[in-house]
Amino acid sequence: MSWINDVVAGTKILAAWGNAIRDRTVTPFVNATERANAILNPVAGMMTWRSDDKQLEVFDGTNWVAPAPMVPLGAVIPYFGFAPPANQRTWALPNGQILALAQGGAANGPTDYYRALFNIIGTRYGGNGTTGFALPDCRGVFLWPTSTANGSDMNGAHAGATQTTLTNANLPDHTHVVRPVGGGANQIAVAHAPSSLGLMTNGQSDATYSDAVALTNPAFASQPFSNMPPWIRCQLLMRVS
Repeated sequence: MSWINDVVAGTKILAAWGNAIRDRTVTPFVNATERANAILNPVAGMMTWRSDDKQLEVFDGTNWVAPAPMVPLGAVIPYFGFAPPANQRTWALPNGQILALAQGGAANGPTDYYRALFNIIGTRYGGNGTTGFALPDCRGVFLWPTSTANGSDMNGAHAGATQTTLTNANLPDHTHVVRPVGGGANQIAVAHAPSSLGLMTNGQSDATYSDAVALTNPAFASQPFSNMPPWIRCQLLMRVS
């Protein structure tokens, strides 16, 4: 079939040329239902624009699919807006919300928007897996990559705390030098000494003298502290369809 260099208005062209132009033109539709009613026998390479999802889709010979994006399904990216991009189902804030799954004949159909993501994460973060499933709740937490090759420790659980309080068990072994207050010659500090100062004079008898240990009064405030590195607030966007 030769190239057409110029087409005069009103001139008829071959059906093959018309079909070729159609198959290589982005055709707009309101939704998938309107497209299905208009294109009964799509061919591989046809492109359409769906205004309900603001999405370009290509027929791959079997299904209408969106071109592969830079961000894979189920991934999250930092986002400094307050809400996900308007009028599309591609992105969501992963705040633990439930996404619906289509039922009956609609399952895996053109309106079952989140089935592919469900096949990736399942009900790990909630939902019953029949009518819906939950996104992870990433609000106010750091993301910690899995430590196993197959992600077997990705159980959806939250861990950690925003503040920490040290206990005696957290402190390393150590010793203190005890210096008696008001002690005289030949006196040492011991536990349960006869003296109210915790002192014992050489020659006095005490059952704990051999321990040679003096108790010191602890002085702790037991206040929690933050262990966070420098940070800046942002949203996370998750690709959901």
